[in-house]
Amino acid sequence: MHCPGFDPENYAFYALGTLEAAEAAKIDEHLGMGCETCNGAVSKATEVWHAVGLSTPDAKPSFGLRRKVLAPFSVAKPWWLRPLPALGAAAAAALLLAGGWQIGRLSKSAPTIAVSRSVPAPVQIASPAPSAPAATNETPRVTVVTNTVIDPAQTQVIESLNLDLAREREKVKQLEVDLSQRQTQLVAAQESTRSAEQRYRTAADQIASSQDLVRTVNDLRARATELERQVVQYRALLETERNRVDRSTQLVAMMSDPSVRLVRLRTTEKGQNMQGHALIAGDSQLVFFGSQLPALPAGRTYQLWVLRSKGPAIVSAGTFNPNGGRQAMLQFGERALLSNITALAITDEPAGGSVLPTGHKWMIGS
Repeated sequence: MHCPGFDPENYAFYALGTLEAAEAAKIDEHLGMGCETCNGAVSKATEVWHAVGLSTPDAKPSFGLRRKVLAPFSVAKPWWLRPLPALGAAAAAALLLAGGWQIGRLSKSAPTIAVSRSVPAPVQIASPAPSAPAATNETPRVTVVTNTVIDPAQTQVIESLNLDLAREREKVKQLEVDLSQRQTQLVAAQESTRSAEQRYRTAADQIASSQDLVRTVNDLRARATELERQVVQYRALLETERNRVDRSTQLVAMMSDPSVRLVRLRTTEKGQNMQGHALIAGDSQLVFFGSQLPALPAGRTYQLWVLRSKGPAIVSAGTFNPNGGRQAMLQFGERALLSNITALAITDEPAGGSVLPTGHKWMIGS
């Protein structure tokens, strides 16, 4: 939720300290009036940047990059740190990533995130009433502080989603290039086929033996047929990858939903080193992520169960098998069955799944 007139991304830029002064002043005014919606949105945006920072691997930046990244977050700016100039869209995106990296470094050493920025009037987020302007020529600052600690498991999920999304987009781009090449080759092959057929008809009237030309025409026809098959195959692959990108995009957006709930599944003795997490967004969608999943014997499959406080008490959320990296993802969107959830469980069942749990219990969480 957000106040009318404020876009959700404005809260994100505000928390990072990169929102334009005019827009920031409007949010400051609401914060000063004790607006619970704005307070909650700014806190949520801060937590998201905290999570992005935790998911960014440590690296040693160059002196120039470190100076530019630290400049907006410094309270007292020495002479060698200069404010960044106005950024374009691409540069702003780079700053957001760099800011996430720096916040991650700061958050690993202390659980509190502090974001400082200059505004026309001083406002303290924790106070329900706006503070009086200070009688000084110095530009006042706003300090937004939250003591919320992001669950490392949730951070891993965000990192995994972002990496998967990037990989799927690269696959889509490559498939589009390959499809374009195959279509160009198909047009050329079809044109060559028509030309060869014309030459064949002409040569048939003049030359008694035309076996070589016949073989050429047949080869070109076979090539055209093969290219047509490849075009159909690449179109199917492209559609599959586009669907994956759409799902990954939805999952990334789902993480910013204030109603999203993270459920960590614990392993049983049989589960050993398995890891599982589930995201539940209100009563509309459930997404399960599993890793370190051992391969099951032939004819067996994993099955996710939803345990409810109201009937039906046990609901199947679907079956799945791990990929080559021993990972799996499962989505379940039956709205009528996503309310009153008390626990989740993973069992192994015969191929195709069971109506009720019958196999070994691998994981459970509530």
